[in-house]
Amino acid sequence: MPKRKRVKTSTSAAAAGSRATTFSLIDGGVDVLEGLVMHEEVIDEEFEDELISFVQTQCERGRNGELRKPTYLRASGARS
Repeated sequence: MPKRKRVKTSTSAAAAGSRATTFSLIDGGVDVLEGLVMHEEVIDEEFEDELISFVQTQCERGRNGELRKPTYLRASGARS
């Protein structure tokens, strides 16, 4: 198993008016989370609830086989 080191760093995104957190996960000398940023206080609570509801509905539809294929791309770019 490769050695992993996890780091979570908070930064201020004053220009954007929001808080941002960056992540780092070193696996085999490579940061596999490079570029991943979580922005906070960007959308209001009502819109967040709407997005969460939409995602949960789509997940349920996927589990029930109600989504048209292809629903994702394979890493090679080929359709599922």
